[in-house]
Amino acid sequence: MSVINIIHTKAIEFADEALIAQHKGNPSDVKELYFKAFQLEKEAALYTSLDDEDTLARHILIRSAASLAMLSGQFSEAEKLIALGLSSSPPPFIEEELLALSETVKGRKENQVKTNTVELIGLFTYANANENEIKIQDNNTPFLHTLIAPAKQIQTLVKEHFLERVHVKAHLSSNGILLMKEMEKAV
Repeated sequence: MSVINIIHTKAIEFADEALIAQHKGNPSDVKELYFKAFQLEKEAALYTSLDDEDTLARHILIRSAASLAMLSGQFSEAEKLIALGLSSSPPPFIEEELLALSETVKGRKENQVKTNTVELIGLFTYANANENEIKIQDNNTPFLHTLIAPAKQIQTLVKEHFLERVHVKAHLSSNGILLMKEMEKAV
């Protein structure tokens, strides 16, 4: 099995997990999983050689990566991939699909919600100041919520609340990323 196939297969696994999370009603999980799938599918598409006479696989992977980018709220990435796919003489059926996807991306981009406030209670289990990430294990599900916070805020939060049950207020960005607003010890 080639490296491209391995990367593509892992992307499909993340996309499948996103569908499961969607059915379970976990919107932040859905976008995070679609984002992981998008990153892998984009890597597979860009890793596929342009020198081959048969570029169908590359065009299919570009279309798939653009679709996953849209599903994860990465609209500018989707637009770039669509433009890349259209600029490299795709087969007519792929060209039609890319044009239709372009219209869908435009529609979703116009209708996207700016931000939503999210509150959750769980155990503060992970912090990485280099990546600006913290993770909260939700009390209701065994899922870890990833939040983005500045490194200085992470240092303070770790000192005050690491491995404690906390109440978190965050903003859900338009691309489905949770941005830390505040954290306090849960009562």
